[in-house]
Amino acid sequence: VAMWDVWTGARLQSLRGHTAEVTQVLLAERYGCQLVVSGSRDQSVRVWDIDSGACLHRVETPSPVLAVAYYLSELEGTRTVDPASVLGPCQVSVKLTHEYDSISSRHTVCATVLRAQGMPSGSRA
Repeated sequence: VAMWDVWTGARLQSLRGHTAEVTQVLLAERYGCQLVVSGSRDQSVRVWDIDSGACLHRVETPSPVLAVAYYLSELEGTRTVDPASVLGPCQVSVKLTHEYDSISSRHTVCATVLRAQGMPSGSRA
């Protein structure tokens, strides 16, 4: 995933990690953390810190990801899948829900950012 300066056309940074075609990218903000959420045919959804370019969270899915959606969630006590405990500007927890429609043989996967907290530079989780 490449990030570009829209005024100058200069490439700002690359978010590296997906191993197949990236099908959708969303920009999101949560509790002061600016995030990029990307889905790929490599069967993963990734959450990135827009400032550092670090991959904060990766969620494996049972099939290629064709679309991603982002919405705010204030759920308390919800089970999270592999919560990220990273050292960096943001700390992220993601909940993965999965549905399978046997008639159409389609998987629906939703990765919800439950918690994203800003962390001062150099602080430890």
